[in-house]
Amino acid sequence: MAVRKVLSFEDQEKFDDIWIPSWLEQGYELESFIIKDLERFIFYNSKGDYGSLELIPYSTRPDWLINSNFPFHEFIELNNSKVFEIEKLSIKIDSRGSVKSLLEIVYFITAYSFKNNLDYCISLLNPDLYEALVWRFKIPVKRLLKHGYEDLPYYPSIIDVIAVKKSVLGQKVLKQLNSSNLVKQV
Repeated sequence: MAVRKVLSFEDQEKFDDIWIPSWLEQGYELESFIIKDLERFIFYNSKGDYGSLELIPYSTRPDWLINSNFPFHEFIELNNSKVFEIEKLSIKIDSRGSVKSLLEIVYFITAYSFKNNLDYCISLLNPDLYEALVWRFKIPVKRLLKHGYEDLPYYPSIIDVIAVKKSVLGQKVLKQLNSSNLVKQV
């Protein structure tokens, strides 16, 4: 897996060149913030950059950014838990035909969650991505439902990291983490 952390202006431009076209394609609102402890990553292979990922420490404050799109702060399990938001998970159009690209990003998120002792990850997932995580990769992702939020173009979702550790993918990641340094950048 080849991944680098966004550290320079040049990296930020490459990161933006990945996620912005995906957001425009889906009709999502473009937003980008600088938040304390936010981390951005670019995934690449021999053909070049293909994926982006942003990880943000979550706050249960009602005025927190993601809570304006869906009231995650109302879900009790997130209180007093170590939670990160998964944002800007995008794969360039010409790299979407292969499951490998998405699997590498999912592997990275899983390893990151384990290494950083997260309790949960939350996200506003594209419905197709949600289906891939649940059915193809067997990730225990729970779609959150709340009255008044039924017609969203994305699925508010929560991933219980403890449940992921028990999954087949989680066991593979744990085995690799124990035998090598899977993600030196994290």
